[in-house]
Amino acid sequence: MQKREFLAIKVAAIFGICGGMRRQELTDLKLSNIKKEGDIIVVNIIKCKNQEPQLFTIHDSYVEYVEKY
Repeated sequence: MQKREFLAIKVAAIFGICGGMRRQELTDLKLSNIKKEGDIIVVNIIKCKNQEPQLFTIHDSYVEYVEKY
């Protein structure tokens, strides 16, 4: 299997697992809500089901997949 195969699915799974994101939150996510700060990626979810913005980080080997995408 090639490294880039299914990359979009892998990144969606990383966001869903690390951030506990729902399907609609994934589709509403914009590039402006994602920022790289040093060795981590900070994701700010503006539109949430509970109406309160959420923040989560992606780190370690997951950052490599997100950067490739």
